[in-house]
Amino acid sequence: MARVLREWFADLLNFDRRVWTTLPDLVLNPARLTRRFLAGHRVPQLPPLRMFLVVLVLLFMAGSIDQWVEAVRPSTPIFTYMGSTPETGRGKPGVGLEKLSAAQKREISAEIAKMSVGVGNQSNAAATVWLQKRLDRVLADPKAFNALFMKWAQRLAILMLPISTGFLALLFVRRREVMLFDHMIFAMHSLSFQGLLLTIVTLVNLARGGMGDWLLLAAPVHLFAHMHGVYPAPIPATVLRVALLCAGAGVAFIVLLFGILLAGLVELGAA
Repeated sequence: MARVLREWFADLLNFDRRVWTTLPDLVLNPARLTRRFLAGHRVPQLPPLRMFLVVLVLLFMAGSIDQWVEAVRPSTPIFTYMGSTPETGRGKPGVGLEKLSAAQKREISAEIAKMSVGVGNQSNAAATVWLQKRLDRVLADPKAFNALFMKWAQRLAILMLPISTGFLALLFVRRREVMLFDHMIFAMHSLSFQGLLLTIVTLVNLARGGMGDWLLLAAPVHLFAHMHGVYPAPIPATVLRVALLCAGAGVAFIVLLFGILLAGLVELGAA
């Protein structure tokens, strides 16, 4: 099994000299990387789609490391509890659901029983019962739901590629000379860097607390340099497009996160 995994990963990554010609440009000169690919100079580069998929694998592997070292340092759970009970007092911020006391679980369960789902002032009894049952399942077995959440996150993360491509097409709708294929290559290169950055931030935070969060400042700077180099335009126009793209990506992320949560709840209820 170990040999099969090694061969699969080696084939996926295709770790040859193209890595050393692609990564420096991806990090330091992404516009040149994209322009060269679109100009037909593709042999020296890692294929953009393969690089994007490999970075996704690395990102989720980095996220999983936090679970592997839980015995050494408590991990940051997907869902945390902040509350108080007469028996326990104020709950500790950031406590994972699996670490809650019986009193804290009873408090949360009571809040779930009071909730109502509907549109406006109209409550939907069926939807309310559906959600209450699944939230009770999450409370009873948070580790199972965390596993489902990660599984669906891995499945749906690739949707960021067509979403980003669509946003770029809207931002540059008047640029008739730019094709949808060009936007897709830009999106794959940009998302590869952002995923690589998040991977590094995750690993740095694992070793040095929250020190890695400062590296996130590189994300908008990199996006600006990338966009300004591939889609030449006055600096204010590029800044505006970067802001709009970030806002659109944020909305898309929230919608995607909601979809992941919903998919996890549906599968948890069917289990």
